[in-house]
Amino acid sequence: MSGATASGADATGTAPETATGATIWLTGLPSAGKTTIARALADRLRAEG
Repeated sequence: MSGATASGADATGTAPETATGATIWLTGLPSAGKTTIARALADRLRAEG
């Protein structure tokens, strides 16, 4: 997967000075759509910066 790493650095290895982190924990039954939601959220967050 490309993009930010766990350290907050981007693909070039540098972290933006304004970078912040967050953790979102999705729980639910198998096949409930957790991965679908996580991927859609990640795409939206990347698009909005």
